[in-house]
Amino acid sequence: MPTLFFMPWTAMNGPGHIGPISLVPYTRGSAPGTLGKTSQVSLDAIIGNYADRAFVNDGDSTVPVKRAVILRWRGDDERETILTDDEVQERLQQTQLLVFAAISKRRYGWFLDYCNSDGLLVTAQHYREDNPASTAIRTRRRDGGGINYMTGTRGRPVFLRPLHVSDRYCFDLDGELALALLNVPAGPLQSRIKDAVTMFIRANTDANEVPESAEIVFMRAALETLVNATHQTADLKQKLMALMAPHLGPAEWHDVHIAPEKWRERWKKYKPTRPFEAWIDDFCHWRNEGAHGTGGQQHEPGVWSLSNHLMFTSWFTSRIVKCLLAAEGLYTLTEEDKDELRNSELFFTYDILAQDDSKQLYWHAVLGHVQTLQLANYLREATKDWPEATEEEEED
Repeated sequence: MPTLFFMPWTAMNGPGHIGPISLVPYTRGSAPGTLGKTSQVSLDAIIGNYADRAFVNDGDSTVPVKRAVILRWRGDDERETILTDDEVQERLQQTQLLVFAAISKRRYGWFLDYCNSDGLLVTAQHYREDNPASTAIRTRRRDGGGINYMTGTRGRPVFLRPLHVSDRYCFDLDGELALALLNVPAGPLQSRIKDAVTMFIRANTDANEVPESAEIVFMRAALETLVNATHQTADLKQKLMALMAPHLGPAEWHDVHIAPEKWRERWKKYKPTRPFEAWIDDFCHWRNEGAHGTGGQQHEPGVWSLSNHLMFTSWFTSRIVKCLLAAEGLYTLTEEDKDELRNSELFFTYDILAQDDSKQLYWHAVLGHVQTLQLANYLREATKDWPEATEEEEED
């Protein structure tokens, strides 16, 4: 049977292309019209299995999603391109790289520009043209698996948008990062990145049933996998520092919201020479708490909260990936990347999830500083060839 790949819980304002993948906006009843040899009616039937809450007098009522994103590969015709299970899985792995590049661009503290991995779900739906709404869902068991068949004849949606998934977000991603990830040649680096991205995505669902203690374990495993480190904190620190130190700039202990002494004192056992090292120790502390618990011992708390670590690491992981790709000649760091990396240790002087007097997250204090530097760099670059002012012009 043919296969349709789509993202039912997000939308796009216009078409896009990333390497071999085309992103096609879908609107129920009107767009994209006929896709290859698949009609709009068939697309509506397939994607109509996914629904939003209608919020009318009947609180249990649902309405099929109005917008979605269809993914196609070069040369595809949904009705005639028949894929093996392995080919479907390979494509789904590629889409996970796009999801990673989208999460890397999300904005914290803003309503419309925030997403999570559950909201970026990519589904691969086999279908029949004579009954495109019918579907079969494979489920796992520890002793095997099962298949649930739905005929599609009820004319009602099967899957409901989760409450933690926004219906306002429009799909956006870091295109250069996504393209670089898709172009990583087969080999150990590609395998490590794919495995790390899988764990990263599991750590960024925002689903209530996934506790933060599990998310931090996934994030630690993702970082270990990226830099090919063991489970030992010292090895992770050594390999992360070797990769990141050239991009962080001179070591500087900022004293703004959290005093440097708090970091130094908490992790004096390991004698951190810069904030980034102390952050790694603090991060690994929370991972150990999540994986092992206290074991009856009362451990001294970390400097940052678990929530702070999850937010920062979710943002910073893509910057680590960029440095990893740049070291292999597969990505060129932009000036924006460089500014973010050089100033990333400024985050550690704030409780980034706390609010200032204007009710803004302290997270934005750091990003505001970075953006100011970026603007200064832009103005300096834009005016470098301007003629110098004469004495008369200066007097005027």
